[in-house]
Amino acid sequence: MTRSRGVVKSYNLHTSSIEDILQVTESDEHVIKGLYKFDRKYVTCTNTGKLCVWNDERDSSTQGEQGSQSLAIDCGCNISCMKEDPSKPSLVSTGGKENCLKLYDLNRPDAGAVFKAKNLANDWLDLRVPIWVTDIGYLPKSSSSLIVTSTGYHQVRVYDPTTKQRRPVIEMEWEELPITSLCVSPYNDRQVFVGNTVGEQALLDLRNRKCLGKFKGGAGAIRSMQCHPTVPVIVSCGLDRYVRIHDLKTRALTQKFYMKSRLNKLLITSDWSDPSEPTSDDIIKEVKEELHSPESEDESDALWDSLDNNTKELVAAKRSKSDADEPISAENAVKKKSKKRKVV
Repeated sequence: MTRSRGVVKSYNLHTSSIEDILQVTESDEHVIKGLYKFDRKYVTCTNTGKLCVWNDERDSSTQGEQGSQSLAIDCGCNISCMKEDPSKPSLVSTGGKENCLKLYDLNRPDAGAVFKAKNLANDWLDLRVPIWVTDIGYLPKSSSSLIVTSTGYHQVRVYDPTTKQRRPVIEMEWEELPITSLCVSPYNDRQVFVGNTVGEQALLDLRNRKCLGKFKGGAGAIRSMQCHPTVPVIVSCGLDRYVRIHDLKTRALTQKFYMKSRLNKLLITSDWSDPSEPTSDDIIKEVKEELHSPESEDESDALWDSLDNNTKELVAAKRSKSDADEPISAENAVKKKSKKRKVV
């Protein structure tokens, strides 16, 4: 994980300990926008466009001085995001404000950007279309390596680096607010999840260019969204300090957790709890059934018989007092009146 002043740290889940790995920069103006591990090395990218590969201090098998830079690439200024290709970790994409999508191959650093997107043509007023890439994703099951991006101008675009066309092959708009987070669906290679600055989340169909549905419950800007590869859920977090879990089948909010601080990123472990396991409501219901079972009544009768006479009198007095203090409901009052009339 990355911290302020360009510090990269490692958190051990088993020992709950934090260890410093490397120092990317010491300036507060340089913010780390992307981090991942590739070939026993760490890859970082700052908002100033400095894409670096670092040797792991804890790995003695890496060549070169430990914790030093082994590669540096200039990606341009105002970088907003950096993402690696899950199928080919040597490929990394960057983008930002007035900085088009670029694709780099870390195995060929001298070649520069292997793909550089081109801006759209001028609009109907002959004005230049602004650029602001906010997040990047890779379509997993596509035959070609398609890259999908979200923009700060509520647009979703798909690029094909294998063709000569540098402009997007698919483009669509969603709502009217900046899209801050994007997540590719692991179940359909033509569907993506998006979130904007007011907490709205939706599932978009890139093939038909339409919104398939929204996920309710968000209140702040969505900073990160992740789908579990096997369980049909999507987890999101943002500036409202909540982690929310939505069911992909019903789009209902199943759980949410308050985390006390503004959240920027989340990761999902592959060890997910089995939905068939009993929940807390099921456990409470089971306990109530056990309390009202005949066996529990027999145990209470045996306990009453074991008490002495003085204790039984005290318990009976307390019960009569609690019944007297209990408010009389309308049904009980009607029953008492009917009994009095019958006696008369």
